[in-house]
Amino acid sequence: MQEHPDVTVEYATEEDIEIAIARVLKSAGVSAQELKIQARSGRFSSEQARHAWFAISHFLNKITSKTMKSKNDNPRTSDRQTRAA
Repeated sequence: MQEHPDVTVEYATEEDIEIAIARVLKSAGVSAQELKIQARSGRFSSEQARHAWFAISHFLNKITSKTMKSKNDNPRTSDRQTRAA
């Protein structure tokens, strides 16, 4: 394996991924739940929503399942986040 000392590799954190997902959803004008429903039906509200699904679906499923577990651990946080959304 060759080493490339002038190449720096940066890895996205979960927080980075969550921020990216939020931006994509906002840009598409849908919530994560709405996008999942549209994907299940195969009928997207816009071309942008369809592109969003293909861009983030893999990450969305992983992040939302982790987020849901952590929200369920703290009901007050879950309630506050639900009202904010």
